[in-house]
Amino acid sequence: MLQCLILFQTKKFQNRKLIVPFVDDYIEYTQDAESPTSYFTWCGYTAIAAVLRDNVWLQTNYARIYPNLYTIIVSGKSSATRKSIPMRTVLELVRHVENTKIIQGYASIAGIFDVLQSQQTNQWKATVTGGSALLYSEELTAFLYTDSATIDTLTDWYDYHPKYASALRGVGFKEIEKVCITLLATTNDENIQKIYGTNQAQKGGLLARTLLVREESRRHIKGPFRPRSSIGTKDNLKKQLLAISRLRGEFTLEQDAKDEINSWAEAITDEKISSSGIEARLATHVMKLCMILSAGERMDRVIVRDHVLRGIDECSLILKNYKMILLGKGKSKIAEHQHIVLAELYSHKSHKMTRRQLLQRLLHDIDLVTLNEVIETAVEAGYMEIENKNNIILVKLTDTALKMIEDSIIQGKANV
Repeated sequence: MLQCLILFQTKKFQNRKLIVPFVDDYIEYTQDAESPTSYFTWCGYTAIAAVLRDNVWLQTNYARIYPNLYTIIVSGKSSATRKSIPMRTVLELVRHVENTKIIQGYASIAGIFDVLQSQQTNQWKATVTGGSALLYSEELTAFLYTDSATIDTLTDWYDYHPKYASALRGVGFKEIEKVCITLLATTNDENIQKIYGTNQAQKGGLLARTLLVREESRRHIKGPFRPRSSIGTKDNLKKQLLAISRLRGEFTLEQDAKDEINSWAEAITDEKISSSGIEARLATHVMKLCMILSAGERMDRVIVRDHVLRGIDECSLILKNYKMILLGKGKSKIAEHQHIVLAELYSHKSHKMTRRQLLQRLLHDIDLVTLNEVIETAVEAGYMEIENKNNIILVKLTDTALKMIEDSIIQGKANV
């Protein structure tokens, strides 16, 4: 099973301390902050991705891969994990480099298109051209005007495009060159379902292209006026990120790095891919992270075996967060009820029941208003469908839901 593979790789990487100066220095500089270390780690990786933009790449046998990332910082307890602190700090560092466009605040795809098409001048009077940008938001659902076109476009923008055209009524034909988008945003368990809980985001591939970094507790609790114990300076971090941004050209892999990623990727067979599809994308995420790790450690654009091992380790550690999305296990108001109703339908031989039957079976667990909300949400997410049989309305589990539940049973993560 994939979990065994992950455990094996994690054990191989134990006791290996790969020093990545920018990321490690960033963590040390912010060590007084209460936010979880993983938030700072992934914000650091994403900052490197944003300033590398389309200037570097890795050529595989079938595609050219760029280092851009879609990173979502998720809080299991709303503001308790202090998710905005690592975000704001890293935004200041990327803004200092000024080699990529930064888009924040409320935006639509059409508005983002205009910014990507524009030319800007940085503090060194150099022109920032092309479609490279950091999409930044401290609340994802308040950042983007979210409709079906937004989700589809974000999914499409994950891949690099030499040219990207749009023809909108009232706007006319527009074309952007060298589109390379990095996304860094935060949200919480309840709000993330509005985008990533939808059938379109999951089946369309946006979820699998996104790195979900979720925590429920702070790394420590420290009063705001305690003496600082941080190491380093913000100016040093700015200098490091600026140096990283000057890298140009193709990354190469040493032979043992190639061997490592080949054997690992080939072990992820089709039956090990869950309904999220994230496992099928893991190799791409790891290769992007290898470029970022190499850029943060050395300036020769060479990926070594330790970069691969750390990349696998980092991506493997966040896999559990995708089950939270698929099973609705976040701390939203209806998450627990969603799980109860899914389990009840699964336990029925035909995997379908009338609304009244569900109410009768779950008499002490759920009321009619909540049941209706659960069904409506699950239908939108593609986990349930409504069937009319001889004027009797039935609620039925979809094949997607059945696969999700059976995957969880096999992996020992569900009890239904």
